[in-house]
Amino acid sequence: FASHEDLAAIDDREVAAAFEGEFGRLWARYGGARPNPVTASMPVRVDAFAERTAFGDTLALVGDDPALGAWDPWAGVRLDGASWPSWRGEVALRPGARVAYKLVVLHPDGRVSWERGANRHALVPTDPQEPTLELRDAFRW
Repeated sequence: FASHEDLAAIDDREVAAAFEGEFGRLWARYGGARPNPVTASMPVRVDAFAERTAFGDTLALVGDDPALGAWDPWAGVRLDGASWPSWRGEVALRPGARVAYKLVVLHPDGRVSWERGANRHALVPTDPQEPTLELRDAFRW
């Protein structure tokens, strides 16, 4: 598999799941030992700045992809605040995935603070030789 340029964008989740299943069966039979490009994942690094978080708060990355919690803030990717006010983390996303996302603050009392403004967007590279995608954002208060 030499080309990473071909990309199929399927918006209907049922059709996408069926495609993935059928492609996976074909790949298992004919693809050999190479990784399946449909189910492979690429690491995405997250570096976010949120200086107004308080002790006990957690910053999370939430988005439309299931790996980002499918817009459920409590199921999103929790970032590490050990370098506060910078928060860092990593998530595995599918090559070629177009994701919409936002940062949220999870408060210890159960409240959630969503950042203001439009959703952010990212496109995950399809070529494993490309550098790791890094999302560098500041929380929009």
